[in-house]
Amino acid sequence: MISAMKHQNTLQILIVEDCPLALDALKLELNEFGKLHVATNSIKANQLISEKKFDVAFIDLNLDGEMIGFEIAKDLIDRGTYTIISSGHKDREFLKQGFEVIGVRDYITKPFFADNIKKAMERFLQIHHSAEFDLLIRSTLHTNSKVMDDAIQLIKTTYSGNSPIYLFGPTGTGKQLVAELIHKLKFKTPAGFHHINCSSIPENLIESHLFGHEKGAFTGANNRNIGFLEKANSGTLFLDEVASMSRNVQDKIITAIELKRFRRVGSNIEIESDFRLIAATSSNIFDEINKGNFRSDLFFRLNGSFITLPSLKERIDDLDEIIQGIRKKYFPERILYFNTQTAEILKKYDWPGNIRELKNMVFQWMERGKSFIDQTDLPSQIFESKASNKGGVSKILTPEQNDYIKKHGLKALEKFIRVEAILESYEETGSIRQTGSILRIHTDQVYFALGKKRKKHND
Repeated sequence: MISAMKHQNTLQILIVEDCPLALDALKLELNEFGKLHVATNSIKANQLISEKKFDVAFIDLNLDGEMIGFEIAKDLIDRGTYTIISSGHKDREFLKQGFEVIGVRDYITKPFFADNIKKAMERFLQIHHSAEFDLLIRSTLHTNSKVMDDAIQLIKTTYSGNSPIYLFGPTGTGKQLVAELIHKLKFKTPAGFHHINCSSIPENLIESHLFGHEKGAFTGANNRNIGFLEKANSGTLFLDEVASMSRNVQDKIITAIELKRFRRVGSNIEIESDFRLIAATSSNIFDEINKGNFRSDLFFRLNGSFITLPSLKERIDDLDEIIQGIRKKYFPERILYFNTQTAEILKKYDWPGNIRELKNMVFQWMERGKSFIDQTDLPSQIFESKASNKGGVSKILTPEQNDYIKKHGLKALEKFIRVEAILESYEETGSIRQTGSILRIHTDQVYFALGKKRKKHND
């Protein structure tokens, strides 16, 4: 929740409520958000309002046996206080008067429920701290780039929910960092975040890693093992490179994800685990689905929200901020400077390994005791890439493409022309987002075309 932000305790909160039970409920739920000021009648309320500026106020409409809460609410709104009205009355006329005549921003009805009070505060904080919250996310991701706006907006609107999130972007773009950030914003702590890279675990072991196993469940299972699905209870499970899971594992995990229930390998006892799921892949998931490698129904269960992370080349203006962010995190006592020529060379480099490649480079400089970086400190691949990129994108069909057209007919030519058009636009803009906007296509189609280009080069 946004309340996890470090300045939450500076909030001045006014509660005007004459019902002891309702007052206790409000105090219990609002105490963590800031300093509480309480009035049980209109006289005390007006006295507090005259003495202090409040950030947010919860005002009971029915005070002293009369509906005079509106007058107090209007006074607060005129003073710039975000005002939330509360009443046992569900008559639409009262709400209409509050919103349209007085300018009330929100309301909750009695009897109060903890979740409704918290959600009202969350709505306030999203507005009141929007600039600070945006700065918090940008400082964590080391970005001031406009190209990150879409991703940041989605993080802000999805972090507090329970629905799954799917992160998509090339290898090394910081998907784990984003997953950790979403977890910290929601749960207020880095604890409870569990990360498993599905591509790094052999198929015969990944089921045990996910579900856990009982002692003796298979050869070598000498002890009970608690799986990641169980460990992530009341926290976040981050499944990285989820597209690398075999169909067999996909078949078994789909029910566990949907129902949040599963069994350890070798056990008949059902375990329940309430976790927030974040999945990610660097490959084109739609391509994997079309090939039959990944279940579409599993993807739909993973894809509550789809956040695309741009490559480092697309957000090259963030280069220096990312470098200094890495340096401060891992080598806080050191300094790192670049001469003008070196900085220009780094900005013109394509960074195929994205932030991970940059991080490795910073580590190499630090381990070699470097503080001032010039051209002689740059790895050879940076200069080699400059020479290899001069040719641009080839517009001639490969023999394999010609064979494909002969086999499937001339209509197949449209497919290759489409890919080449996307690549040509990308070469001109250097931006996946801008390419998609110009060609009026989704960014995943640009990723697909770039994946085809990389595959051709690798072949």
